[in-house]
Amino acid sequence: MHVIDLSDTTSVNLLQQTLNQNTYDEINNACAIKIVSLTKECNDLLERIASCPPSLSSIRRLMKYDEFPDNSHFDPYLHNDYDFIHGIVFHLLKLCESPMNPIGQKLRERTAAIWSTFPIINSLSNLNVLHDDLESSKIDGLTLKRESNSMIILIELAGGCHTNTEKKLESDCFKIYKNAIKTLTKHNQYYVRERNLKLSMPQNPRDLKSFAALLPTLLSWRQAAIDLAE
Repeated sequence: MHVIDLSDTTSVNLLQQTLNQNTYDEINNACAIKIVSLTKECNDLLERIASCPPSLSSIRRLMKYDEFPDNSHFDPYLHNDYDFIHGIVFHLLKLCESPMNPIGQKLRERTAAIWSTFPIINSLSNLNVLHDDLESSKIDGLTLKRESNSMIILIELAGGCHTNTEKKLESDCFKIYKNAIKTLTKHNQYYVRERNLKLSMPQNPRDLKSFAALLPTLLSWRQAAIDLAE
């Protein structure tokens, strides 16, 4: 069983030295995500957020803008990209408006996840825990199982807000490796870790604008996960 961490420079250099180019390209390409096409309404929303002044009141006003006038019908399936980005930005907007924004407080990892990770994951998809190795309450994980393919999504809630340390982060990273090995060993597979996106929870309107611009990458990741399972 092998763990390949493409987010680590040393690991990448070692791979390039030990693998032939075709094998390395195969691993690298398998971890790449394709950019999904967004609906016009979603693109319009992102453009308005990007061009609005960096103030909470300005963002709130544009969030009330009706993208779907009488001659256009909102479809929760066709416009799921708009629904996701609008919902997450509005959720974080309300946190930023709060004088006691929990993201700005010292929170343990599971409490912090209630305000940050869980809303995003729940908005992206609704996956059921099906794998025996992920049923323990100490393992943060989701899995989606199809007839032909199995997809394992491991989620590690590391550090919380303003409580993390390099030592804790390293420990949680190895925990991901351990759980991946435990889950995949029986299938004689190897685990490849790639960082496609780093999101920092916004605490002011300027950060919220930057955060919104990165959300389409999450939609691309979701589509890559769906394509893998189908």
